[in-house]
Amino acid sequence: MISKVELKHPIFSRIPLVGSYFGIGPLPLSGSPYSVKQVTATHLGPSFRMIVDFSDLDASLANITTGQSGQIFSPHYKDQWKAYYNGTGLPMHFRNVAATETLVVVP
Repeated sequence: MISKVELKHPIFSRIPLVGSYFGIGPLPLSGSPYSVKQVTATHLGPSFRMIVDFSDLDASLANITTGQSGQIFSPHYKDQWKAYYNGTGLPMHFRNVAATETLVVVP
């Protein structure tokens, strides 16, 4: 059974003509209500996937449906969709983490 997936941005999808640019789909999505990749017309899979390798945590994989940001101008907007859609994951780093950005919270 092939379902269709369509993800719409909650705000920008309401803008005529350009709103669909900020969404994803409609695209075919494999799976069924009775398979490991459980998909139905109203449930298009989990919003977060993680595979943990307890023998080597750095070999673990994870991804979020669309990415880490809902902000359309962020480089992390829709940056994980391809991995989610293709059923692959992104490496989770536990030991060797190189911080390239810093979040500063100002009260």
